[in-house]
Amino acid sequence: MISSKKECRETMYKKLFLGVFLLFLLASPTKGACPLGCSCKWKAGKRTVECIDRNFYTIPEGIDLDTQVLDLSSNNINVLQKEIFLLMGITNIQKLYLRKCKLEFVDDRAFRGVTNMDELDLSDNALITVPSLIYIPYLKSINLAHNPIHQISSYSFQATPGIRYIDLSNCQIHTIYSEAFYGIDKVDTLKLNGNKLVSLKPRTVDKLSYIRNLDIYDNPWQCDCKLREVKLFIDKYNIQFSFDPICISGSKKNVGQTFVELSVNDFACVPEVELVQNNEPVKDNVMVYPGSNITLECRVQSVTPCKISWSINHKIYDHANWNSNKININEETVLSKDNNYLSVFSGGVDLTAASSPIGAENIFDQKSTLTVLNSQLLIDDGSYMCIVENNAGRTEKLIHVVFSEAGFAAGSFQLRSLIIALIIIVLMIAFGILVIKLVNRNISNSIVKSSNSSVGSVMKNNSLADSNYDSHGGDLPARPPLPKELDLHNAHVVQCSSDLDLVSAARYNEWQQYSTPEHFNRSKSSSGFYDGHDNFPIINLSSQASSSIQDFPPDFGLPVVNDYDKVPSAKTLRVWQRGVPVLPQYTPGKRSIISFKNNQATDV
Repeated sequence: MISSKKECRETMYKKLFLGVFLLFLLASPTKGACPLGCSCKWKAGKRTVECIDRNFYTIPEGIDLDTQVLDLSSNNINVLQKEIFLLMGITNIQKLYLRKCKLEFVDDRAFRGVTNMDELDLSDNALITVPSLIYIPYLKSINLAHNPIHQISSYSFQATPGIRYIDLSNCQIHTIYSEAFYGIDKVDTLKLNGNKLVSLKPRTVDKLSYIRNLDIYDNPWQCDCKLREVKLFIDKYNIQFSFDPICISGSKKNVGQTFVELSVNDFACVPEVELVQNNEPVKDNVMVYPGSNITLECRVQSVTPCKISWSINHKIYDHANWNSNKININEETVLSKDNNYLSVFSGGVDLTAASSPIGAENIFDQKSTLTVLNSQLLIDDGSYMCIVENNAGRTEKLIHVVFSEAGFAAGSFQLRSLIIALIIIVLMIAFGILVIKLVNRNISNSIVKSSNSSVGSVMKNNSLADSNYDSHGGDLPARPPLPKELDLHNAHVVQCSSDLDLVSAARYNEWQQYSTPEHFNRSKSSSGFYDGHDNFPIINLSSQASSSIQDFPPDFGLPVVNDYDKVPSAKTLRVWQRGVPVLPQYTPGKRSIISFKNNQATDV
């Protein structure tokens, strides 16, 4: 009994274990497995799993590891997580279809491990950018149609150099960067139809040399110079359209025309024109002197060759006129030397033109030079207009010539400013010089007045002192006469050496006369210490004789000179000695006059 119970229990455990094992096998991805609600079959020689319109929110579990084609279209898969296929072990997928799955976001590492994928369909979703393709380098076809993608960034497909089919139709694209298709020159089909493209940037498609099918219809194309390279590319590689693109805007000639119906030169922009004089842009007016030459340069930028002509006083002169031998301009005869130059007799026009490519291919910089010789004979405040025409339209630049006499007030603002500035500078310099002169004159007048007042005061004091001496019957000696009182007709020649100090010698002579007691007994009626017929000593430089000079007495407090061969200088005579300093005996009036002369930079 007991043994039968044990056998039943063991049997139950075995069945339970077997059931759990079977459930595990069903839940794990194995070869030959198929998710619930999906269709798993061989199709076109490939193991295919189709889970279409099953309302899946994520990739279902249980997909066979050897699945090569996975179709999950018409589900609600909003996000592809990071490394989702690698985690589920389904890395052998070659074709993945996720149409109409309301897909909004694809992680940059979502396709990691799926290196064999060659076809990817993400059409009819909500993607706003091209997803990263870095982990699927062998991709041959990608479909991103009907996604709200607004622009294609540079190098969007660079990671898939072998790609051949790109569908970007009906994506609301308005901008494609120049390097968007860089590195994928093997593309043979590119669909850009049904977008909002007006133009394409340079070098956008010029490297797609293998392309044979290019769909660019149903776009609001503006057929001008910005589409010129596309037209050149189409003609160069003989591109075939399933539907011909139509020009929606541009020049009137191009609107409504297809790309095939237009030539390359029809894809042009209205020329840009600038008038230049002396390498400076000219806006409205140019001021000239009557009779002078006027040279104007009309510079043109255009992707197509242009026709340049000039309107002079409302008369048109273009380069077609150069083929004629004679042209009359305002009754002035002009001779044509060749097709590039016109010379004149007395007042006329010199037209030259040049055209040369610059920068990018088929971009031209053209110019035409107008030279009016002897403007006074040809025009009288005339108007000049540069007229430039190409297939896109016509551009005009008008300028008026104003003679300097009549139009100086309305002339160049810079010239007027310069003249005013120069006048102000000259006035400031003149004013500064005047102020300096007035200041120097005031200083000189004040010095003279101060000196004259000092001299007058001293002379007045001396006169009072002399009158006091006379009134008291003084017996003091009278003042020595001024140099102007001396009679210089009688020459008293003093023989001395050439190194004689004039000031010292004069003072020594004065001392010799004043030191004798009998000198003070002279009459007060004398006009000075010297005799009326004595003259001021005059030096005879031709004489080499020397005279003996006596020493100063110690009473004067001055140094005694023992060396009779050397006369003491004026500076030595003024040296301070012991006690009270003693100066040579000059009256106060004479000292004031000498001081005033020294101040005036004259000799003693």
